[in-house]
Amino acid sequence: MSQVPHSDQGGMPHQTEPLRKKRFWLSRRDWAVFIFGAAVVLAMQPFQRSASYPLVRLVPYIFGQVTGLLIISILPSLLAFYLSRRSRTAASTTFVIFVALGATAQVDAVLRNGGRPLDDEAVLNQVAPRFLQWMKDQMAPYQRACNKLEKMSPLLPGQLKERTDLANAREQIQRVRKASDDLRDLCIRAPQRIQELLAAQGVPERDRSRLATAMSDQFIKNRALFAALRDSDDAITAGLLKACDVLDENWGRWHYDADAGVIAFENDATDTEFNAIVARLQEVGQKQEQDRAEYLRRLHVYRK
Repeated sequence: MSQVPHSDQGGMPHQTEPLRKKRFWLSRRDWAVFIFGAAVVLAMQPFQRSASYPLVRLVPYIFGQVTGLLIISILPSLLAFYLSRRSRTAASTTFVIFVALGATAQVDAVLRNGGRPLDDEAVLNQVAPRFLQWMKDQMAPYQRACNKLEKMSPLLPGQLKERTDLANAREQIQRVRKASDDLRDLCIRAPQRIQELLAAQGVPERDRSRLATAMSDQFIKNRALFAALRDSDDAITAGLLKACDVLDENWGRWHYDADAGVIAFENDATDTEFNAIVARLQEVGQKQEQDRAEYLRRLHVYRK
């Protein structure tokens, strides 16, 4: 006689199955909500990036935005699933809430910007001239000091008639050195000034860092060249002060050679020493002129 399965309590026969654990799973409705949220995120991008934003950077950016929305939504829902003893309802609700929050944040960012696309190029074209004017204003004291020194340089023929002229030249050389030293941190202060100009232009805070970096690429990357100009100032002022010392120590024992266009000393060793100082000044001066021309060329390219 065949046997059939039966209940231990004598009830109706039944089949036994192993209990299956609930697995974390998102429904089609959840994924539909995510697709809608991702569509909102994508729709907001034109309002947060200018039309001139490079495609090679825009595509990874959008991919990162959508991926970020997925991550910040699925991780909390996964946590809710296990904390609620594998409740799919809790996981689904949490997922939908975080998708909605992420999409809402994108819309809020656009609304805070007035709902207008940010035109990077237009902003930079407005801010760049103001930044260049600020740079010009910062360099004005240095330029005035240099212009005055050119007229009273101790190397100019006929400039030194009295020892007081030599003392005046020393003072002006020191003014040039101080003005040059004041410019050394200009490239360090520039990024903060760019941020201030962008804020005054009404650029949202979230975009200032990106635009400041765009401007810094043109200006701050030239720090080495700007520092080289200041190093040349140090070398020139040091050479001029040394020339003043030699002239002062040998006062009355030198004269201007009009035919040769140089200062000639009675002592040959002193004459050689002084000529070496002048030659070094000319060498450094030529390098500084080349560096200055290159620096101005780079700024001019940006202003175009």
